[in-house]
Amino acid sequence: HVTQQVKATQEPRPNMSYAARTTGYEPSPLSVQASFAARDLARRCSVSDFGADASGNSSSTAAIGNALAACGEIIFEHGRFISGTIELPHDTVVRIRSSAVVLGASSESGEYITASRNRWSSYQDYGHGGWSDALFYGNGVRNVTITGEGVVDGNGGLANSKPPKGGGCKMFSFVDSARVAVTGSLTLRDGGWFTMLFTNCDGIHLAGFDLRAVRDGINLMQSRNVHVEDIRIHGGGDDALKFGSDYSRGKSVASYNVLVRNSILGSSHGYAAIAFGTETVGDFYNFTFENLKLMGAMSGIALTSYDGAHIHDLTFRDIQMSDLASPFFFAIYARLRRPMKLVESRDARVGSIRNINLHRIFAENLRAKKHKGLYAIPVAMLDGMPRLVLEHIFQEHPIGPGISFRDVELRFPGLGEVAATCLPGITLAKKYPMGDVPAYAAYFRRVRGVHLKNVTASLAPAVADGRPAIVIEDSNAVQLRDVAVHRSNGSGYDVEVRRSHSIDSSVGLEVVQDPCNPLLLGSKLGDPLLLGSKLARTISLCGYTWCLRFQVTALYGLLFLGCCCWCYLRVRPRRPVTASKRISLSASGYCPREGEPRERERLSA
Repeated sequence: HVTQQVKATQEPRPNMSYAARTTGYEPSPLSVQASFAARDLARRCSVSDFGADASGNSSSTAAIGNALAACGEIIFEHGRFISGTIELPHDTVVRIRSSAVVLGASSESGEYITASRNRWSSYQDYGHGGWSDALFYGNGVRNVTITGEGVVDGNGGLANSKPPKGGGCKMFSFVDSARVAVTGSLTLRDGGWFTMLFTNCDGIHLAGFDLRAVRDGINLMQSRNVHVEDIRIHGGGDDALKFGSDYSRGKSVASYNVLVRNSILGSSHGYAAIAFGTETVGDFYNFTFENLKLMGAMSGIALTSYDGAHIHDLTFRDIQMSDLASPFFFAIYARLRRPMKLVESRDARVGSIRNINLHRIFAENLRAKKHKGLYAIPVAMLDGMPRLVLEHIFQEHPIGPGISFRDVELRFPGLGEVAATCLPGITLAKKYPMGDVPAYAAYFRRVRGVHLKNVTASLAPAVADGRPAIVIEDSNAVQLRDVAVHRSNGSGYDVEVRRSHSIDSSVGLEVVQDPCNPLLLGSKLGDPLLLGSKLARTISLCGYTWCLRFQVTALYGLLFLGCCCWCYLRVRPRRPVTASKRISLSASGYCPREGEPRERERLSA
């Protein structure tokens, strides 16, 4: 009972503005001009009745704030309304009629609430660390609905990067909120950096609207109990629908219980249609995606665990993809952008990807694409975390187990060179894969427990490719059942296996073990050293790992010994001077200390 009373006294009042909750004092607000305490929740009112300008010639920020302070439901009737930050209170309905357009004010107008500095800003970018610089904004609110048939347009006033002071970069922004809905046949366009950003929210319902993004479409950060259906996302320069988990709330928060269905998700020149990460501090589980169309991005489904998240129990079914580069991109890396515990190794902080089910997937019109200096090649890729001794990662972290592809058809463009068959595989540059891929359909590196059943990989008509269809490298427990691929015209086989074991393939597949490096030299830890021209790229790091560990330990030992010797020399007692030493010192002009007998008197005695 006492704990509940303390929590009640610490919780912010519902009618407190963002500035009051974060700084402790209440300045003159821009979006709310009156207290929310006297609101009539049953009252429906038009913003025009409170002085909102429907001509679009002047700002209506203050009038909209007054309407919210008096009514539980506000309505935008016919007209064009310009506004800065609209701070939404609890139990609010915002209705936008079909003949109404809500326009964002210019970033130079100073009508947006400047986001306060986040104390955890070093663990994520500016956009994910602040929320108030938005057109519609809610902090710690409950039961908020935005619906209608009208238009919400950023009008060029929302920046696609960090805005100036008093400017905005988001269209909808909610943090620490619950039961938030954006529904109806709304048209959302020109939403700035984030058209929608939800952070640490519970109970989100998104349905029915059409969203034309500038950069990011929808970002759902460490949120749970989410239902997305019947939406369309297009345009944009980054992710269409992104699930992430950063450290902006000062803790790791999991995302779970998410359903996405019956929607079209695309990004014209962006990274992924469906993306997990790269902000991945908290875990992700219990996600379902069904009956979706993905198009126009570098990746169709991108699952990345870069900051220690464990991604598991995800289901994708009835997915159609088109105009993409990579239909699937799964990757684990140790960026680890979060605080580190005192007794926690970097290996213990690396995340995982397991128990991912992909059923009835069809992809066509795949082609190479570029995004922010990255070049994506049409291929399905699963890439686990390698050993990186210099970054204190002393063991591999493979993708899996429980990765299942069933009833999948992929159509690739082909045209790979024959020489690409012997490529060592992609490398990591700026935490993203870069370089050529030695397969035209699927490249599995550092995976375990991957199962393919009834999977078809084909090339475009009258097109050949010099690479094999599938390359499996540094992996184990991979099953290929009822897999059909187009035979490569250059390699002469279908599947290439490199330094892997427990590979179970279908009847009819031509599987070759390390065709480019037939001479193997086994190592004591199980990773063979490959001899030949690719030695510098493929040599195992096992021996080097232990050597480096010994060197680091020896260096610390020598440093400790040096410190001990220095301390001893500083505090050691002064050795007494013997009589013979004193005689020699006296003969050379030594002056004894006060109270010390002279040498001649001592000798005579």
